[in-house]
Amino acid sequence: MFEIPLPDRSGAAKFQVNPLIVRIALAELRHQGGDPSAICAQAGFSLNELEDPNARLSYLQASTALRCIREALREEHSLGLRIGLRHHLVASGLVGFAAMACTTLRDAGMLALRFQDLAGSMLLMDIDSHSDHVVVLATPRFSDVSITACLIDGTFAALVTAARQLISVGFRPRAVELVARQPADTSLHHQVFQCPVRFGCARNRLVIDHEWWLSRIDSGDPRALQRLVPLLEAATVQKTKNLSIDALIENRLRENIRQPPSLVELAKLFNTSERNLRRKLSEAGRSYGDILDQARKTRALELITHTQYSMQEIAEEIGFNDPRSLRRAFKRWTGKTLASAMANMAVKRAGAR
Repeated sequence: MFEIPLPDRSGAAKFQVNPLIVRIALAELRHQGGDPSAICAQAGFSLNELEDPNARLSYLQASTALRCIREALREEHSLGLRIGLRHHLVASGLVGFAAMACTTLRDAGMLALRFQDLAGSMLLMDIDSHSDHVVVLATPRFSDVSITACLIDGTFAALVTAARQLISVGFRPRAVELVARQPADTSLHHQVFQCPVRFGCARNRLVIDHEWWLSRIDSGDPRALQRLVPLLEAATVQKTKNLSIDALIENRLRENIRQPPSLVELAKLFNTSERNLRRKLSEAGRSYGDILDQARKTRALELITHTQYSMQEIAEEIGFNDPRSLRRAFKRWTGKTLASAMANMAVKRAGAR
């Protein structure tokens, strides 16, 4: 029997996140009669610590808390959406206030992308522009398949909720595409997004028409925005200084694992030499090969768990030349054969229908 591995502890225990999503999830737990203190204790922090507005959790602590909350509420497919519906721009702190001061939804979206870590994102977010629409892309940071769907649902629902707060309650995306397999009941997905929702896709994508993307924000105030952006920039510089070099490389690799940048390209990106970059990684007890391997594992587990991709397609998606390399890597990652894991997941998908 193939069981989904927990997130890679090496990076997840070091990477610090804004606990906004954990606070909102605990509020949902409290609303349904649960005990937030017990969940915090299980995840290795206290409720009092979480009340500090400057509190930070490791990704591992935050993901553990979300996993425990989901189990306590027995809500495998709805917790993320409920978290997103509870989200309000004010809860995002300076990023939320700056978004309200933007002139258009596009400006607010680009600002949220630029300061996504400060806003509490546990995912990697990006935006692709097209002729008549834009696509918001969401990618997992770590091999954390058991709660990835919850994070994606919560993030997309929060973005849609924020857009309705900023421009119009009538806002609706063109489409939502999710890597997660389709749950038995999709009514809440359609209620939240009010647009076509597709499951088992290659990428997690929120598609927005230009008509909405360019809509004006009534609360827009350029002068207020000018005062807020320097504060956000200062906080971002401090956070970036606190990130280890391996965490920065992990982020870059996960943005394009299909065609990962070489160490030489990364050195140029970070304005340093390849030799210096290797030295810094060595001092951190890591290597480029190890980091690339973990990034590939994250993406492979996501696809194996949620999609019906073939071995060839999965291999291509994570930058391998052929399925044999994928099979060998998967055995090393999990101790199981890829064929048995894919067969087991197919049985689980069939049973969930």
